Amino acid sequence: MSEDRASIFLQESFCIPREPTVPAGLHRLRSIHMTRQEISERYCVSAKVLDAYERCLADNKDGQKHSARHHYTERDLEQISLLLTLHDLGFSSQEAQEYMRLCRCRCETSGQRLAMLEKRRADFLEEIHRKEKQLDRLDYLRYQLMLSQNNTDSNSAVCEYNN
Repeated sequence: MSEDRASIFLQESFCIPREPTVPAGLHRLRSIHMTRQEISERYCVSAKVLDAYERCLADNKDGQKHSARHHYTERDLEQISLLLTLHDLGFSSQEAQEYMRLCRCRCETSGQRLAMLEKRRADFLEEIHRKEKQLDRLDYLRYQLMLSQNNTDSNSAVCEYNN
């Protein structure tokens, strides 16, 4: 088994967290400078996502405003990938922007970011438990229906036998 396949096997088998999902082809890029339109077309990143990313950049440390003429670098693509991952995990735009701001902060923010991730994880677990309870109730209703069908079928067979 190749090293990459072994790594994937271990991650899937033992729930080892993976890197955030990167749009196809991003991991191969090294030194790039692409326009907003090129990024959007090449990686199917919507204008809405790029707008959100540019809003995140708007409050950067030097106050530099990034415009549609901004050229995206490999670092930008990594950050866009992170932003997409956060949205996929259910972060609101405001929460994602705050998480991204904390990532850019020079001070130690890993505790705050971890707290945000732990809250999201707890929300997922709560949702899973709620869905499990719903599934149990659904299975119980199915069981009752199958029992009533079996009883009806048995009664029909008895009636036919007696005639």
